[in-house]
Amino acid sequence: MRYATRALVIGALVVVPCARAVCIDGHIPKAAEVEQSWAVVIASVESEREVPPPRGGEYPGTEYELKVHEVLRGKPGREVRLFSEHTSGAYPMDVGSTYLAFIRRRDGVSFIDYCGNSGKVAVSQDLIRELRASAAKGK
Repeated sequence: MRYATRALVIGALVVVPCARAVCIDGHIPKAAEVEQSWAVVIASVESEREVPPPRGGEYPGTEYELKVHEVLRGKPGREVRLFSEHTSGAYPMDVGSTYLAFIRRRDGVSFIDYCGNSGKVAVSQDLIRELRASAAKGK
């Protein structure tokens, strides 16, 4: 019995730090996320900084400053600030990397949904081609 308890504790210590957000409603379908997004852009991460919770929020997080290179939907400015709270649903970004970003807003705070279609440009080429074609058709 003692060995079973030890194995359970060791297993929990290994699994818990690796836990990621669970998308309760599943992955967001591309068309739905385009419609729900305030903006869809190709942008590079210029900087990041730790910030307290936004007004009405519970968790501190990281604020990313993005330089917008291409707008696929919406009318964002040349720079966008995103908030990623320090929870399992955080969307971590790498300074210097370029992303396809589906940006949502809630209570004046811009963010990326962990369960969505955002990702580094290098692995998002097919989706970028689709979005450009849709934008060209006026959809």
